[in-house]
Amino acid sequence: MKKLFSLLRPLVLFIFLFSFQKVVAQEKEDEVNYETRQDSLLHFNLLEVKIIPPYKFKNHRQENKYQKLEERVKRVYPVSLIVLEEYDKVNKEYAKVYNSKRKRKKYIKWYQDHIYDTYIDTLKALSYSENKLLLKLISYQTGKSPYVLIKEFRGTGNAWLWRGMALMVGANLNTTFDEEDDKMLLHIIRRMEADQL
Repeated sequence: MKKLFSLLRPLVLFIFLFSFQKVVAQEKEDEVNYETRQDSLLHFNLLEVKIIPPYKFKNHRQENKYQKLEERVKRVYPVSLIVLEEYDKVNKEYAKVYNSKRKRKKYIKWYQDHIYDTYIDTLKALSYSENKLLLKLISYQTGKSPYVLIKEFRGTGNAWLWRGMALMVGANLNTTFDEEDDKMLLHIIRRMEADQL
């Protein structure tokens, strides 16, 4: 009898494991069927919420500087978005539509006049410090300095001319955005992008 039981033990174990595997497979199938039913589960897509911690000030003077910079950014940031939009538009048209160098040059000259007529009043309304901030925001938005952008579209001669004129009034077209040096500005920009200002 012991011999028979020892021979049947692996068979009984095999049958038990096989039936257990069927039960587990059936439960998984039931779970999959339950998850795919449309009437029993509610699903909502929520907007992403960005939480930006407050800036840590070293002293009261730095806090005042931050508040002044925040006011200037509120005024200049929309202008930098317009610049980015125009830059993207001219890049698309420049690459697709105009094939010859002469046509591209003519188009860029026309676009420059169009931009001047459209936005000169907005730019004249900005103060000196706001215009310098605009150069930095343009660098942040496009990833290139304003000098490089002018050189890209109008050539080296025009870029040198405009850079010289900017230096005469104390601005620098080679201004670039640096995350380490411009921590305050970056914090304000992130708050603007998260609609916290």
